[in-house]
Amino acid sequence: MTVTQQGVEDAILEVLKDIVQDWDLELDGQMTPDSLLVANLGFSSVDFVELATSIEDLYPEVELDFDGLIINNGRLVEDLSVSQVAAFVYRRLNGA
Repeated sequence: MTVTQQGVEDAILEVLKDIVQDWDLELDGQMTPDSLLVANLGFSSVDFVELATSIEDLYPEVELDFDGLIINNGRLVEDLSVSQVAAFVYRRLNGA
């Protein structure tokens, strides 16, 4: 299976659209790679778990281990952009 970082980013944006479709958000019809999960989309920890689970369902052949994304130097990361999540998933899919 060949994946590109752009392909991963596009897939994550689609998952996010599904997650937030029933939320009352003014996104001007756009979510971008620069969108922040907490600041722009209002994500809570439960929402991140749903996102992580949905991404894992897209790529079941690889253990993604999202702890490596949300914990940095023993501290919980406060916010992440869509592109940061996509870059992390892309690296994991490619063995990094």
